[in-house]
Amino acid sequence: MSLRHLRAVCVISLLWAIAWLPLGLALALYYSWRYSVGTHGPNDVPPPTIAVSLIFWGLAGAIGGALFATILAITERRKSLKDLSFPRVVAWGALGSIIVPAGSLAADAMRHMYHGGWLETASILGLIGAFGSVTSGLTLRIARPNPRDQLEAPPPAA
Repeated sequence: MSLRHLRAVCVISLLWAIAWLPLGLALALYYSWRYSVGTHGPNDVPPPTIAVSLIFWGLAGAIGGALFATILAITERRKSLKDLSFPRVVAWGALGSIIVPAGSLAADAMRHMYHGGWLETASILGLIGAFGSVTSGLTLRIARPNPRDQLEAPPPAA
């Protein structure tokens, strides 16, 4: 991998980390609200929950972005940005974003440490995959040059 590819992986990883922060905040607020309307009072929610959620989802976005960029660089190496297929890029984004969580869940299941329901697991992986797809599509949209910007400028008036 060249230095140019490494820089692209780092930039995409950073952009994905930033893009995934609102998802982490929304989920933290949702779970905090859900916890507070149950049998617990609103002051029973520990304050680090939101910070931990932001750190977790920021790291998940960064790792997913790095994996997406690496997969894209390997599988689509001979194509320019304008030649990339949007559905393929979205599929690579979904794959790159769920590799680590799916591997972690599979390892926990093999060690009999995972006690969550499979429906919950599938919904979490689906959410992560969907957000990876959206983020990869937006990444491609941002990276592609706008065709309107490449039109020839009208000749200057004499």
